Amino acid sequence: FGARYVRMLIGGVRCETRQAQEKKLLITKPWAAIPRHEAFVFLEFVEVSAVKSGWTYATYHFKEYTELVNYSAGLILPWDWSLVTLVEWYRIGLPVIIPDARWMMATIAMSYMYHSQDENSWRYIWMARFSSLMPDVWGGRSTSRPTPEGNATSRPWIEVNEKGGPSLVEQVSWWYAHTDYRM
Repeated sequence: FGARYVRMLIGGVRCETRQAQEKKLLITKPWAAIPRHEAFVFLEFVEVSAVKSGWTYATYHFKEYTELVNYSAGLILPWDWSLVTLVEWYRIGLPVIIPDARWMMATIAMSYMYHSQDENSWRYIWMARFSSLMPDVWGGRSTSRPTPEGNATSRPWIEVNEKGGPSLVEQVSWWYAHTDYRM
């Protein structure tokens, strides 16, 4: 609901409000996207960089749409293949910063490797991120093989250790190219 009507709910994009205020960065919770230790190291880096550049920052906890216009930009560290947060921020005209595609694909591939090696550790360390394309989510579906052309697959999941199929990196790259993050 919100992504479609968010602009109307806040009374328009209102860029002039954003331009006239102090520089404030809104960050999605990094521990939702990467392991907790790395997330806190990342936040320390953001804090040092923000202070040097004259910015303040806050981590995103569900805010009213009208509060979002108080931020100059938003940094999203995606934790799944599709996020309503991205669409909402984009629709209200909040400049959105997303990590480089190569970094994201490496992070996603690492998450899938953890899952294939030890599912319990994966749930604890990675908190089941990017799980919508895990084979176990799609139980009962056909296990048809990938199509021969390119990396496109005829099934809605990523297979980590498949013999004769596309590599994990090829599969992650193909799916990532079809996300909203590749604007």
